[in-house]
Amino acid sequence: MTLARILRLATGAALVLGLLTVAGAARAQDRATQTTTSTNSGFGYGARALGMGGAFIALADDASAASWNPAGIGQLVRPELTVVGSLNSAKTSAAPEERLFDYADAAGTRNGLFDRLRFSGWDSTANASGIDFASWVQPFPVGGSTLCAQLSYARIGAAGTAAHLYGLDWTDNYSLYPGKESLYSRQETAIENSGFGGIDTYTLGLATGLGPSVYVGASLSLWRGEIGQTTYRSTNATFYTTDSSDNLVVADALSLWQATAETRKISGVSGSFGILVLPLRWLRLGAVYRTKWSGTDTVNASISYSNVYATGGAYRYSGSTSFDSKVEWPASYGFGVAIQPVSTLTLSADYTATDWRKGRTDAEVTSWTFGSDGSASPVVGEASFPTTTFAAGAQNNQKGTRFGAEYVIRAGKVLVPIRAGTYRITALAPFFGGSHDQDPEVKFKGITAGAGISFDLGGVQSVLFDFAFVSETAESRYVYPPTLVHDSSNAGTPFEYAAYSDTWAKKARNSRIIGSMIYRF
Repeated sequence: MTLARILRLATGAALVLGLLTVAGAARAQDRATQTTTSTNSGFGYGARALGMGGAFIALADDASAASWNPAGIGQLVRPELTVVGSLNSAKTSAAPEERLFDYADAAGTRNGLFDRLRFSGWDSTANASGIDFASWVQPFPVGGSTLCAQLSYARIGAAGTAAHLYGLDWTDNYSLYPGKESLYSRQETAIENSGFGGIDTYTLGLATGLGPSVYVGASLSLWRGEIGQTTYRSTNATFYTTDSSDNLVVADALSLWQATAETRKISGVSGSFGILVLPLRWLRLGAVYRTKWSGTDTVNASISYSNVYATGGAYRYSGSTSFDSKVEWPASYGFGVAIQPVSTLTLSADYTATDWRKGRTDAEVTSWTFGSDGSASPVVGEASFPTTTFAAGAQNNQKGTRFGAEYVIRAGKVLVPIRAGTYRITALAPFFGGSHDQDPEVKFKGITAGAGISFDLGGVQSVLFDFAFVSETAESRYVYPPTLVHDSSNAGTPFEYAAYSDTWAKKARNSRIIGSMIYRF
């Protein structure tokens, strides 16, 4: 093996480590399935609303009202209790990806040398389940009107588990057979994400009627929660050279293992305001505004890392950190309209928007640096929130349109509603690792369906059982045009500049089954 080849092998090993660990941390996170399995199906909770595509702002006429439009609480005339649960599945897949480093001089003139990295495709599924929402509504007579109060619990985000595998073939046209593209290294990586906990809100809502056709309401929410994720990553890489007969042989092999863990404890307070207007018997209009909030965030993060070479040499690093940060959750708003052309048919539509580019945290572990003594030190900087794997300001603003319908079949004292809906909503995070300018219009498309049954228990009491199914998909394709990048570590060599390009395509398919019970006293 020539000296140049030995240097090339060392450089290659360093680049592999860079791709898999510190230098490529954000990109690697992009390939790891996000463990939050909530869909984009609605602004609030409840199987009835979600079966109608989440178009419920102008309806909001049951015990889930405060999660959609707090003014809707004012319509209720009897105490109500509701509990909502769900099963969530988030499936993601990536098509084969190709990155190209086409080397050039400072003027961008290519010199004919290149490195090509081909990533295999992969598929992954994350799952989560649990109680999403529970509330109690109590009307109080006040003078000649009614003041309705609601106490509720909601899980805003839940963590699940996921795993996937992908391969990487690194080829070039200069290290083994000049002028001919040949295999330089091959690696396989397994990633497993294990999440726990969630972010919860505890809400007090109040609403009243301003006459028979106008309702106003407000709510105050306390945000609390602890959510964490541990990521396990293992990589086996093989490096190749040639023997005296120019046959491809193994030069070295590398086994890498890494575990990173992060836990966040979050607290904050927000409010919401809503109005509901019924100008005609068959027409309903609604609007809601949710305030932004700033809160505290305690972060605990750690890393354990090791790599072992077949030809000798092993490196192990570990480190941990804990710090407090400030988080900012952006404001959001929504408008809705509903019509009831006949007593058994309701049609509804909503528009909602959230300024997610303003969602951020002032301190997040963005990467780790390794010391010669085996220590690992965190690099802390600003990041987006809640998608902390992206730079501050990189999340997409989220805009959604939703449409729904409900038809009620009457069978004596039993009511059987049938529901359907659809929605389109811009992805919150840059879809699978692009930036907001690369993926500005990627939308999740959802279809929903649901049904329920209501039983009259005698007197004024009744119980309702509702079920809904939500299915949503999204797809992103992007071609990163050749961009000249400078590598100062290779100054004076043919590899100092490169025209870097990248192509990728990703898909997501999320599904959700929701069940809820409402008891009217």
